[in-house]
Amino acid sequence: MEMFPNHRHPETIDNDSSMRLDVNDIRPDSFHQFPTNHIIANTRADFAIYLRQDDQFVLYTRKGESFSPEHRKKLESQGVDQVYIPLHQKRAYDEYLRRNLGQLLDDESITVAERAKAWSTTTQDMARGFFEQNLPKTTLRIRYKRFEDVVSQSTRFFQEPRALKELSKFITKSGKGYGHGVGTMVYTGCILHTFEPDDLLMTACCLGAILHDIGKTRLPSNLLDKAPNTLTDAERTMFISHPAIGVQLSASIPLVPEAIHCVLFHHEREDGRGFPSGAMADDIPFYAKAVSLANHYDNLTRGTAYRPPLHPFEALKHIRDDQGAHDPQLFKRLIQILAEAKIA
Repeated sequence: MEMFPNHRHPETIDNDSSMRLDVNDIRPDSFHQFPTNHIIANTRADFAIYLRQDDQFVLYTRKGESFSPEHRKKLESQGVDQVYIPLHQKRAYDEYLRRNLGQLLDDESITVAERAKAWSTTTQDMARGFFEQNLPKTTLRIRYKRFEDVVSQSTRFFQEPRALKELSKFITKSGKGYGHGVGTMVYTGCILHTFEPDDLLMTACCLGAILHDIGKTRLPSNLLDKAPNTLTDAERTMFISHPAIGVQLSASIPLVPEAIHCVLFHHEREDGRGFPSGAMADDIPFYAKAVSLANHYDNLTRGTAYRPPLHPFEALKHIRDDQGAHDPQLFKRLIQILAEAKIA
């Protein structure tokens, strides 16, 4: 007897009529399993969801359908804690998680451990995609495993609701900003990798790199879309406060000192003309300098609301010409990493 008699047996594995499969011909290893509580109300998914009944898979929602609150409630009321999607649609599911990660992290009906794991898995996936797009395969093979470990180890910092709440706000308010954080983490980690740091320092700095802009969640959105040279004095004062605000928010995560340094110093300069404190070169930890450089490079190549992205070569030239901004030795290491990727 079917658990959900009102739901139809699948004639297709998705909405593509060329993919017609009889339910008895679908093997379990052709599906990806994920928790039912990853179904988020009032969202749309580009994948079909199936329920498993013994050795059969029954279609629950078709590809492209929107989820109402009742979809998940009905499943959970029947004790269904895992659902399935066709394996070839997993990329669409990964994108769905990235797009809705902030909402998932804010869902207090999901345990803290499950939400922290969802953050870890999604961030690892984002980092891998960034690696594949921006760095050479040799770098991916040598360094990516360490990034996976770093993100996994960082999960312990999000084992309480307050920490997840701040992380949710950061991702929800600025999805692009979080993507920039992941990109900054990857470049930071690659630079630090050349110094062979221990795992504790690597984890702290990469987490600080991901969260370096978390203070911007307390700034008006329209302020963040303005070019720096168009800000009024009052707006500039507000903008340059975001590293210090980020440090205040870090108390709820809580970050270790090295990670906090990365948040606080990510806009400081070697020549002392940075902010918020105007620290000079000798006052800035080298790992925070790596975050500052990675942040600058990723911002230039990613583009903003007021400036299109620069080609990697143009971005490096821009940084080189900005005398006094960054440590020359760290800059050389970044060039070497990008040269391996044949994009510098």
